[in-house]
Amino acid sequence: PTLPSPYPTSPPCLAAAAFLFVENNRVRPDHKPQYEVEQEEYVVRRHEFERRIKAKDIVVGDIILNLHHGQLIPADCRILACDHHTCVNNILFGYGAAELRVSEDDGGYLGAEPNPMDAENMIWRGSDITNKGIIQEAMVLKVGKQTQVGRTLKLMHALEEKADHQSFTRKEIGAAAMAFSVTAIIIMIISMIYMSLLPAPLPSTDMVIVAASVLLSCIPMGLLLSTMLTLRTSYSRMLVKGVNVKDIGSIEVMGGVSAIVTQPQGPLSNGHEIVAALVYLNDDGELHMTFPPSPYDKYTHTEEYAAAECQARGQQHLQKSALLACHEARYVTKEEDVNHTRWPAETHPHKKHLVPLHPYELKRDEVTGKRHRSFRWATRGEESDCAAIRFYHEHKAGFQIVHDETSTVGSDGVEHTHSMKVEADPVDVRDYYPKIFWSPYEPKRGFEIFIRCSGPGKDPTTNNSPRVVYIKGNPESVIARCTKFRDPAGPSGVHGLRPMSDADRKVLDDTIKRYSSEGLKVIAFAESEPLPLSNYSHNYKYMVNPAPTDKYTTGNFPLGEDSEAPNVHPRSVGGLIFNGLICTHDEVHDLEEAMSLCRQGDVRVIMTTPENAEHGLGLARKVGIVTEENTDLDLMEHNEIIRNLVGTDPAIGEHNYAEENRRLESLPQEQQDHVAHAMSDYLTMPVEEIIAKGYNKLIDPDYSTAAIVTADRVYNERTKQYADLEDMDSEWWERMFRNKPEVVIARCRPIHRQLVCLNLQRLDYTVALTGMGPEDAIALQDADIGITTPEASTMVQSAADVILTGGHFAGIVELIKEGRLVYENLKKTTAFLTVSNVPQMMGIFAHVWLQLPLPINATLVLLVDLVTNMIPSIAMAGEPPEKPLMLQPPRKLKTEPIITFKMIFFSYFQIGVIQAFAGMYAYFVVMADYGFSPAHLYEGGPKGNWGNAPLYCKFDGGKYVNTRGEIDTERNPTTQRPTHLYPLWDGSDGGSVMECVHPIRNYAGGGHFSLTASPINIGLASSYYHHGGAKTTGRSMITVETLDALEYNGFYEYIPFKARMSAFWKDDWLSYDITQSRESLSSNQIPYRNEEEEEHHRDKRIQGQDVLRYYQKPSLGLWSICLDDPLMEPAHKLEPEATSPYEEDGLKGFATWMFTASGNNGKEKDPDATSGKRKSLWGWYVGDGGRHPATPYEQLPKMAYNASAVGSTGCRRETIHDLSAETGSLYTHALFCNGDGYRVEKQFYKKGKPGVDPEKSWLRERLSWKAWGDGHKFHDDLFATEKPGMNESVLREKCAVLDNHHHQLAYCKTECHYECPRVPPEGRFNVTGFQEDTIKNPRQKKSDNPGAGWEVYGEGRTCQCANIASRMVQTEALYNARTAFLVAIVFCQIATVISFKTRWLSVVEHGLGNPLLNVGLFASLMAMALATYSPMLNDLLSTRPIRFFHWMPGLPWACVIIVYDEARKFFMRNTSRRTTNENGEQERVIGWLESNTHY
Repeated sequence: PTLPSPYPTSPPCLAAAAFLFVENNRVRPDHKPQYEVEQEEYVVRRHEFERRIKAKDIVVGDIILNLHHGQLIPADCRILACDHHTCVNNILFGYGAAELRVSEDDGGYLGAEPNPMDAENMIWRGSDITNKGIIQEAMVLKVGKQTQVGRTLKLMHALEEKADHQSFTRKEIGAAAMAFSVTAIIIMIISMIYMSLLPAPLPSTDMVIVAASVLLSCIPMGLLLSTMLTLRTSYSRMLVKGVNVKDIGSIEVMGGVSAIVTQPQGPLSNGHEIVAALVYLNDDGELHMTFPPSPYDKYTHTEEYAAAECQARGQQHLQKSALLACHEARYVTKEEDVNHTRWPAETHPHKKHLVPLHPYELKRDEVTGKRHRSFRWATRGEESDCAAIRFYHEHKAGFQIVHDETSTVGSDGVEHTHSMKVEADPVDVRDYYPKIFWSPYEPKRGFEIFIRCSGPGKDPTTNNSPRVVYIKGNPESVIARCTKFRDPAGPSGVHGLRPMSDADRKVLDDTIKRYSSEGLKVIAFAESEPLPLSNYSHNYKYMVNPAPTDKYTTGNFPLGEDSEAPNVHPRSVGGLIFNGLICTHDEVHDLEEAMSLCRQGDVRVIMTTPENAEHGLGLARKVGIVTEENTDLDLMEHNEIIRNLVGTDPAIGEHNYAEENRRLESLPQEQQDHVAHAMSDYLTMPVEEIIAKGYNKLIDPDYSTAAIVTADRVYNERTKQYADLEDMDSEWWERMFRNKPEVVIARCRPIHRQLVCLNLQRLDYTVALTGMGPEDAIALQDADIGITTPEASTMVQSAADVILTGGHFAGIVELIKEGRLVYENLKKTTAFLTVSNVPQMMGIFAHVWLQLPLPINATLVLLVDLVTNMIPSIAMAGEPPEKPLMLQPPRKLKTEPIITFKMIFFSYFQIGVIQAFAGMYAYFVVMADYGFSPAHLYEGGPKGNWGNAPLYCKFDGGKYVNTRGEIDTERNPTTQRPTHLYPLWDGSDGGSVMECVHPIRNYAGGGHFSLTASPINIGLASSYYHHGGAKTTGRSMITVETLDALEYNGFYEYIPFKARMSAFWKDDWLSYDITQSRESLSSNQIPYRNEEEEEHHRDKRIQGQDVLRYYQKPSLGLWSICLDDPLMEPAHKLEPEATSPYEEDGLKGFATWMFTASGNNGKEKDPDATSGKRKSLWGWYVGDGGRHPATPYEQLPKMAYNASAVGSTGCRRETIHDLSAETGSLYTHALFCNGDGYRVEKQFYKKGKPGVDPEKSWLRERLSWKAWGDGHKFHDDLFATEKPGMNESVLREKCAVLDNHHHQLAYCKTECHYECPRVPPEGRFNVTGFQEDTIKNPRQKKSDNPGAGWEVYGEGRTCQCANIASRMVQTEALYNARTAFLVAIVFCQIATVISFKTRWLSVVEHGLGNPLLNVGLFASLMAMALATYSPMLNDLLSTRPIRFFHWMPGLPWACVIIVYDEARKFFMRNTSRRTTNENGEQERVIGWLESNTHY
């Protein structure tokens, strides 16, 4: 499952997404073994033909033949024919859950059980045959995903999806990401709508960039990645501690766990049972207990004593019964023994036979230091059965079996047959008494059933000895079916029997309670008397659960059923023979500290066990789950003792303790004293203390805070009856969990564990549940966190969220601590990461709403979010807690999310606002230091002009200076423009900048945004023209008329002298050679040149993206509207460009013409005006049919009338009402000139260059001009004659008007310099080469020698030089200001990290003891320094190496953050206090600051 991701596509975001994808798929349930069966081949019968096919090709209806041991069953099948003793290891119930399977002819019937899973003639896909039985025929019923395993896995996947969907961490982070995303999108849409409604909206491409910046600034980019990295770090720490968390989101959820439902198997014990005690009748016919040597100290005796006890006939028979009732327990084989517990490593590869290791090894006890013998061989199977075979191996009961007979020929020539008796191996004993029938353990029945031959013979079909039924299971279930004892002292010796009396049952019950209360697992063994073969033949069909159509409800062989019960089979009645008890001990872990931490942390531990209540209580006390001295079970035993002393009154209910106590008080005093003395002896207390504490009376078990519940016998107060735990209502569950902090549930089945989990969740507990068997898989999925160990089945490991690789309950406690630490640190990290969004948003909004140059761009937002913020945020995962984690209450997942309103308010509107002020303050300080005050920046952002166009300002005083600081004494900045020798303005003498404006772009240009834009040569004016007019990729251009109007109104180009004093200043900007390399890497206009172009200073023919980038800035030359359209008629179809008040002030009188015709508002008439024609100031005659020059030379401009009132191209600046144009009108016709007219005539060709034809090249250039004219309005007139060069000459003569314009390209000899002598138009032979470059003499005749006539022109090359200083100063000042903005944010973020180390304590008290965080802060500083001073990163991130004192503006604000937060926490701690209420209890009063700011 993937979290909702609001992040846009970018390399850092893609890296984050890739990391999250890997993390989400790092651990997936591995069901592959269940699908490997599909590649196995099986023999099937289909349409009466047998064939061998793969399992994946098996279909319903096929008959699978001859399934044997070692094969997995490929489908759900119905058995048609099989051996009588075929056992199948049911995959659905885990290893060791083998079940007997029979065919329908042998009694198997699909409808015999209410649950088809229990039908004895069904086998399930993925199961295997565990013994040597063979299934001859099986019909396929279900295949693939329709099988039980397939449906179970499908359910598992569905539960996994449900669990992932409901994962609290994923849900929180996903919801937070969605909230941030929706908010960001709303803000972005509002901003885009606002920008589109501006009088001067941005171009669409620029608007998209700004929208992306808004989106990035509103989203905490590093939140998701930092969260996952924090969890990944915690995962690594937990892995070292022996806890494998499959889903890293589970770590944080564990911090909210408030209840753990566990069981004895798995985390509480080491899973290695040993026999601790035996209970049987000794040779004297008395009930006897034997304690073999054991690590269980209480039952440790000498080996000699144990060896003597093992020779007792009662114990021998008990051991035999245990072995024969042992299903498949065995020692590991060589292939399975990977740890070499039984078989040594094969150090000699040529040695074919290995000798098994000795079964014992000597170990030293870590506590006592004593050496003891330990059994080393590993086993396979159910652990209780394994304990039985290990015990038999240690203390053989004298079993001997007849070895195979051998024949030898004696010296007399006669053949003799010998047989030899040897000590039997446990597996040999089972084989010696072959199994006829087996029924697995059922919780409701309480025991497991085996039927074996009583005599030797491995083949049951030929073994004619009587059959014997063996059962083992719960003591109460087995003893209830027994009526006799195996009495070795009887008349028949070992086969002697005697009846079991009520006294015997009482002794057994007391013994069972005694051992169970000490945490021992008690297993009872019994057998039937031998069943004669006459009644139970070889073909007898044994059935435990008859078919529903059968009139009997019990089995058809002796099981000790009650003869008076209805529908009992006659052969199932009759008591069984009790053989004894085996008590096993599974050493528990030392969990005292872990349980103490759980109690401190308000985490309740509930234990469930399939054993009886006494065993559950004893084990719970051992591990520390139950600490209450008197549990309800103890109180019930206490009450039972008193009832036995004084008797009971049938009229008084069993649970009416008040009435029983009144009856007790009414008894004679002597009887009451007898009760008090008896309880004194029982509790070993003085009588006075017994009476004082009320122990001489009955006590209601509900008074106890510890509940020991027996799941199949729970008293329901509402019905006044005992019921199963499944039948209890929610009120009972709530009352128990509310009133009983310590709970143990005995005789617990899987459904009971599910009920415990679900009812705890209903009461708002966050539940962690441990499970080992496949039956626990669903309960593990129902729990908030499922926990298991590596010893569990594959299905359980797939269903669990956590695997305790160390197998220790303490690992759960460590995971809870880690989860609480992660939660605490995630809150700090989230608050820290969201803070930096505010200055980012403030910077973007200042650009969008206040129209300032962009203070922070998208790359810097990513740098802050994914680099400088990320390192400390990850390091914060290792921040130590402010107080012990297990002294804090568990987090309520549903009501205490990570991200809260208080956190957002604190991060955004308190600390975030301080950071925003810090960033903007640093931005304004740096911009002012380079000559741009905040007043100049207003409206510098819209239209994309900042750094892309020169800035024109009105000056009040000041002076013009050159780069050396020398003053121009002849010009007044208030009324005169600067010259090229003194281009800089200095206001150090008190001058000020009044208002500034960028020239409007009033030539609409042509074309559209395209990555395949028409190529141009940036130094060749003719290359700017294409068919249909100039193509400027849809961008508007600044015209010379706009510049003239600005200067006419007192706005002059502004290049601050303060910028000259900076480190980024370059004198070359004032006169930049356009044939050199790019002026900067970031958004350059002059493109990159290859080595050859660099060496020879060739003009660069650019195309594609270079053309787009080129037209983003003013063209290197001048566009003129007047030279193309003397009437300057605006494009009526285009909306006029909106202008600001400053722009309107600078463009007064722009594009207004006065035509002198009669009746023109009384104005002076043009003396050349004739009837029907009007003449403009240029001498253009305009008639009804359009523009028609009288002669070609009339196409040229003619200055007329008041020359002071016209611009450089003849545009008049007076406002006339009849033909006036609106300020900001766009024009679609303009002529581009860059002063290279003579360069066109004398184009450069290199001498001797092969394949170059100068004439052909000249023709190409001529056609370029003609192509422009082809789409022009008056091309019919211009190109009416075929005189070569005339048309080109006319256009060049038009451009000649602007050859010496002060904003035109400058032409210098050899190299560009702003103080170089300017080459006049007639001397501009721009060969872009050196002296050896020559040209063809145009006066050379065709008859002349073709090899002659090449001549050198001039001394060196003529350079085209552009003044790009104004826009470059803007760009560099903005980049420096952005860098200072970044530095201020990072400084404030460092202060924020230090402040956010604690949410309650003072940082001074908590300390800076997290070395990883300290390294992270240093790394953030280094990353910022690298981004500031690395040339490569400067170009990539648009940063600059700022001055040292430009690092300082953010420092005071960083100090403000620390002081503010420390003051807040100080007053928060002092306004929240503890008080004593009326009952004398301590209460904590939460102050206003804590309730509103403690996030």
